[in-house]
Amino acid sequence: MMSDLFSRYVTGDNIAFKHAKGISDRSGKEFHLFHEIILFLGGDAELISETVHAKLKPQTLIVIPKETYHQVLIKGKQDEYCRCVFQFYETEDNISLIKNGMQELFITESDKAAAYLFSKMMRLAENPNEELSSVISQAVLNLLLDEIKAKKSTEIINSLNDGLTKQAIEYIAERLTENLSIENIARCLNVSPSTLMHTFKKNMNISIHKYIIKKRLILAHAKISDGEQATVAASECGFNDYSGFYMQYRKMFDMTPSTHMRK
Repeated sequence: MMSDLFSRYVTGDNIAFKHAKGISDRSGKEFHLFHEIILFLGGDAELISETVHAKLKPQTLIVIPKETYHQVLIKGKQDEYCRCVFQFYETEDNISLIKNGMQELFITESDKAAAYLFSKMMRLAENPNEELSSVISQAVLNLLLDEIKAKKSTEIINSLNDGLTKQAIEYIAERLTENLSIENIARCLNVSPSTLMHTFKKNMNISIHKYIIKKRLILAHAKISDGEQATVAASECGFNDYSGFYMQYRKMFDMTPSTHMRK
């Protein structure tokens, strides 16, 4: 491994901050249950989501609400990929700020205030202080969320412009709990199944089948969080085989549906 590669972390209550250069650990994590704010610092990479396809430039700020499909695809050398990442869950202290600033995924150029806040965390990551890390992280995150809530989605650099993929995403969202065979979707969109699968995978970097499964798992997780029985949630979200649902749920969330119900 090259000597200039690094990963520096700061962790606090419900918050994690990472300043890293080198290999990404994002494979298979297209959805997650925490919110994320990324400051892209360098490398050859692009963001892929349901609404945005964009080549990233240094000092790009990426705002990703929880349960939102996204990938940062590394196009160039892994060892040139550099970024800062805030990952955080909702708490009583930040929920109002999150609701004001984290409604949808968008990207924009970082302003001086946001860059300064990230620089504070970068310095803290170089010399962690166990007693102060949690307090500082929460304070900086709150200030960053306050800055972000003023940003508008109109600042998106490049939106998804492939018509077929966009239609498929909208069709899936409207009928997520119904029969969503690839053949049925293709028929409704007036294309062949092979064209649909090829185009979707090319534009989203995920198969349409896997995309549907993960969207359904996210929906089931939300239902279970609201008190729904796991077996009922699975059935309502289009899973006819509970054992299959159980295994996929455990793989995606690193816990069982019953474990989640007890939390």
